[in-house]
Amino acid sequence: MSRVYLIGFQPLLKELLKAEIEEVFANFQAKSKNEIANLKRKIAENEAKMDALVDNLATRTITPEVYKKYSQKYEREIKNARDRLAVLEKDYSSNFDFIDKCMILASTLSRLHKKFSFRQRKNLARAIFKRIWVKNREIKKIELNPPFDFLLRNQTRKIHSVFPNLKFEHYPIKSTKEEMFEHLINPIEFESSHAPLIEELVKDLR
Repeated sequence: MSRVYLIGFQPLLKELLKAEIEEVFANFQAKSKNEIANLKRKIAENEAKMDALVDNLATRTITPEVYKKYSQKYEREIKNARDRLAVLEKDYSSNFDFIDKCMILASTLSRLHKKFSFRQRKNLARAIFKRIWVKNREIKKIELNPPFDFLLRNQTRKIHSVFPNLKFEHYPIKSTKEEMFEHLINPIEFESSHAPLIEELVKDLR
């Protein structure tokens, strides 16, 4: 596993990476304003269409079949818009705290691997790696948990250049800053299940 811990980045780069994430967030917020306004307008429009549909059904202007067809369409569009709105209007402060702790770990991987006990190294591996493929007692492929796949993206490229047979399986981080941000702050399942583990590892640093 020693080659794996070469992927840690220098602590001096931590602040630069943090600034990059903050820039991505600022860009996301700025562009979200228009989308939020459009979504709210879309919800209001579809709700008005639903009201008109109910009135038309009551006056028998339309048949129950037509009502069912269009009510399902409007309800689906309202739900999709509300789901998207919930993402855009969410308070991401807890996510940033989680990412900050992950950055602390990512910037000290090499030191932690030497300092930690076997149990602590095992927990560190659980926090960082989603899956590790081994063949003939040799690591062949690695998949990192978010947000480590983003935080360590440059380091994994360097490792691959040194060990070309070692593949890194990653979530495809898209090119736009909005998509990158959503990938960073939306690993809800990982965060909810690993937050205590990340917290424990950071405490072990002190």
